[in-house]
Amino acid sequence: LQELQTEGLLTPKSSKRFTEFKKYSVGLQYMNSKEYDKAVKEFLKFRKENPKSIYNSYAQFWIGEAYYMQSDYPMAIKQYQKLFSVNSKSSKASTALYRQGLSFYNLQSFDDAKAFFAKVIRSHPKTIEAIQASSQIKRIDNIMLLRKQQELEMKMVQ
Repeated sequence: LQELQTEGLLTPKSSKRFTEFKKYSVGLQYMNSKEYDKAVKEFLKFRKENPKSIYNSYAQFWIGEAYYMQSDYPMAIKQYQKLFSVNSKSSKASTALYRQGLSFYNLQSFDDAKAFFAKVIRSHPKTIEAIQASSQIKRIDNIMLLRKQQELEMKMVQ
């Protein structure tokens, strides 16, 4: 790093970003090795030590992902929501909204899931997440229709 700076190949600003990225990437390494608790600790540490970093919103997103991957859906929802206070225009926003919808879906809170999926479609219409959200809404509608049919059948049997 020092040599790159001396040779003029790395500006002080990009040098700082490289240093921040190295710290941020520790959490990513834990995510890749599925050590989610360690990843959360590293990303929280990173956010605390680098509050103005360009990687701050990414770190927050990965905190949400770590909880999602552990099926801790209530905590994942909260952590994804924090991303919007860190950077509402984050490139991870559409994925975070979609994952919130999936989290509600996995908690069988279908109305909340549909609301988040609809928000993905409205807010990020030309994304893969919008296409996936549309499919999820159809799946939920089918589940709810089947449930109503089952309720009617149960009433008829009684």
